[in-house]
Amino acid sequence: MSQPVLEVSDLTIQYSTESGPVTAVSDASFTIDEGEYFGLVGESGCGKSTLARAVIGGLDDNGQITSGSIRVNGEEIQDYTTEEMNDRIRWKSISFIPQSSMNNLDPLLRIENQAQKLAEIHSDMSPEEASDRLAEMFEIVGLSKSRISDYPHQFSGGMQQRAVIAMALFLDPDLIVADEPTTALDVIMQDQMFKYLDEVREELDTSMMLITHDMSLIYENCNKLAIMHSGQVAEYGYTDTVLAEPRHPYSIQLKQAFPDVHKPDKELATVKGSPPQMMGEVDYCTFVDRCPWATEECSMDAPVQQEISDDGLHTAACFRLDEVYQDEYGEKQAVGDNRSRGDP
Repeated sequence: MSQPVLEVSDLTIQYSTESGPVTAVSDASFTIDEGEYFGLVGESGCGKSTLARAVIGGLDDNGQITSGSIRVNGEEIQDYTTEEMNDRIRWKSISFIPQSSMNNLDPLLRIENQAQKLAEIHSDMSPEEASDRLAEMFEIVGLSKSRISDYPHQFSGGMQQRAVIAMALFLDPDLIVADEPTTALDVIMQDQMFKYLDEVREELDTSMMLITHDMSLIYENCNKLAIMHSGQVAEYGYTDTVLAEPRHPYSIQLKQAFPDVHKPDKELATVKGSPPQMMGEVDYCTFVDRCPWATEECSMDAPVQQEISDDGLHTAACFRLDEVYQDEYGEKQAVGDNRSRGDP
């Protein structure tokens, strides 16, 4: 089996402030394999975007990785300089689709000229080769190759979004990091965008890290996911498995907060409270003040990921996994056990 495209191991990220270091991400770990679409989901303020920017070396000046590692195709990159990131990683190994990505095209340059500038900085392509490559990418995302010489204002919003995707694919990266890429799109355009991304995956075998607060986007498009709360990875595994039977208290409440087409009259739950601001070292469960299963132990130490499946591909970080499982699934499990013994 080939090595993962991206490995994030025990990553902690802090921001320096006048009040002291604020911890945005705490001991986060996950992997993304070749050709895999991976979802990172959680409420606003949980650290998703900070983690994404760390992967591309784009933290703010007051942000730093204080521990852990980031590997791209087996190579550690967390200590790379800006020059090393530009030479080895950005656009070639990892490209980035930011929030409100339609605002990230230069309005004063033709799309073709923007691609040529990228090629000049990050590759050995000539301007002519860059134009030809961009034309290929335009066709993949459903745009006419004749439009590469247009300015952004000559495109509709949906066409601009596709142009941004084409630019992200321009240097054939191994991984696309997409941070809330559908925020400004209606549901029809969202569907079209992921249709094009699926075609990209089939044609180029590109991986994607999709960062969103929308569980339905993850369910429809991602092979695996990690659910974050307050800087910590609560649960990790195959999307179908985690969403069918979530094990972490936050994952359970997050699922209960989303509507179910099979149960239109279902009353939606709410995750009470707000994510806390973590100062300094995080040596406790960051969900402790919002969790109905919390005990004193949860305030005294940070839980580590525990294997739920035998293959280690479903994990959750909670001290009370057994009690939570019994409370949520015990009755259902008992019914299943009875039926397996031949009971009606």
